[in-house]
Amino acid sequence: MGVTKPIGAHRALRTGLGRWMRVKESLLGLVQESQYVRKPTAQEQSMFIGERSRYLVVYPFTKSTEWYLMGRDARQGVMNEHMRIGHDYPQVRQLLANSFGLDDMDFLIAYETDDLDAFSRLVRDLRGSESRRSTVRDTPILTAVHRPLMEITNLLGAGQP
Repeated sequence: MGVTKPIGAHRALRTGLGRWMRVKESLLGLVQESQYVRKPTAQEQSMFIGERSRYLVVYPFTKSTEWYLMGRDARQGVMNEHMRIGHDYPQVRQLLANSFGLDDMDFLIAYETDDLDAFSRLVRDLRGSESRRSTVRDTPILTAVHRPLMEITNLLGAGQP
């Protein structure tokens, strides 16, 4: 599997896939530097390099007002625990996008992994951490099997994009 260039939903729908699909969720975010990470690890920034993993999980969430009113040092402490837990699962890569003012959520995290069991354990461990207290909403969680667009169109008999 090589690197695949992401395409917009409009291009995918115009391949003929639109006959079998409808847009149910549309999530928007900007990839920016995190205020909590001094130097991102490859695990945190590797979504756009190398081979794609089998599974993609998009996890949107919103934080509480209390979270934003906490002092920066208090938030940093909570996030340090959160990141430590994430680093215990190196087989799960992630990319954080900020959605402030662009969408209904505050953040979107895209995860890639070949191991859904590890991903499920990661989520369970994160939900048992201090950061969970400030999560207001974290659904819908969208899980997909990665397939190149050409493969999908061929499977459906939709032709070339």
